[in-house]
Amino acid sequence: MQNSYRQLVFSKITGCWPLWLLYLAINSLFVLKYISRISVGMGIVATAVYMVGVMALIVFLKKWRNPSRKTIMCITVIAGAILLIAQSSIDPYKLQVDRWSAIHNFLNNLFHGIYPYAARTHLGGYGSPFPFWQCFHIPFYLLGNVGLSIFFCLFLYIASVYRYVASAKLLQLIALLFSSPAFVYEVMVRSDLLSNFLLVAAIINYIYYHRIYLLQHWLPISMVIGLMLSTRLSAAIPFAVYFLYSYLRQPAYIKVMMPVVVFVTFVVTFLPFVFWNGRMLFFFQYNPFVLQTRQGSLMVVVIIACLLIYLSLTWKNSYYKMERNIAIVLFGLVAVTFIYNMFTTHTWTELFQSRYDISYFDMALPFLCLGISMYRDHSYPQLAE
Repeated sequence: MQNSYRQLVFSKITGCWPLWLLYLAINSLFVLKYISRISVGMGIVATAVYMVGVMALIVFLKKWRNPSRKTIMCITVIAGAILLIAQSSIDPYKLQVDRWSAIHNFLNNLFHGIYPYAARTHLGGYGSPFPFWQCFHIPFYLLGNVGLSIFFCLFLYIASVYRYVASAKLLQLIALLFSSPAFVYEVMVRSDLLSNFLLVAAIINYIYYHRIYLLQHWLPISMVIGLMLSTRLSAAIPFAVYFLYSYLRQPAYIKVMMPVVVFVTFVVTFLPFVFWNGRMLFFFQYNPFVLQTRQGSLMVVVIIACLLIYLSLTWKNSYYKMERNIAIVLFGLVAVTFIYNMFTTHTWTELFQSRYDISYFDMALPFLCLGISMYRDHSYPQLAE
């Protein structure tokens, strides 16, 4: 009996091996990068220990078949409080990551009547987030810490599945997040990147579980996608994977009007900054459009577009496959971009240098954790085609 149970647990882990492979790859990169600064040998050992440890943790948690939701929430709150205290104990101006100050200084300029996109980070760079994402952080700026957004987005992310999944799977989801060095890194450096994709994942979950279909709700869906495009352009990828198949089956007027509404919503978020200083917004050397696209190339776009179209049309109402396919495209976007740039610049040995920011792989993390924890769960509603 015990052996059959172990075989079942093992089959559930190995059955979603693509997501486990990506999850372990992303987190192992962080362990290897930062522990190797002490010693390369120590970095390799720490990476191996981490990989075995996190797998053992999930196997252990699978034995806890029916944890109470109060217990799960207590674990989440305690873990979140520890991370919040740790984040607050770090002087953000000593960090060598400036995503937080790209938002903080933007909003500081905004509230002092200075053109926001002229703001420089504490490391001397310029901010790349688009207007909606900057304004999304106003409450956290007023609280004195834009890094708090990750806790808010984490709450929305967990809340988006809380009522719809078994408690054991909810516990696994939370364990995967909090045992992720990539997630802990994002919290510690007050980065907004993972927050962005936690929010996108929460929105997609909400749409999925509440059976919000394009045919009846294409207008609000289009507006939401337009707003999410006004965070980062890469935020469009999860929505494309989720909606493309359904979009192709809609009446002609929806096919025409939906991209129009997405584009108009996206443009409207920029209008105040166009009227304020359009020349700097569009022609400044480090404007947000340049910063968000400068590492790309036509070849990368073509490869990722082909991958996205294929994976968008093949998940066939499977929640696991949908999360898997989103994660693969987001991971592939970063991996292909890195490989292309390494090939063209002959910098194959510089993955852990400043030229390549491995934190971009974190975009896939919310979808990886959902896919792994919800694998072979048949409690989900079927999507309308």
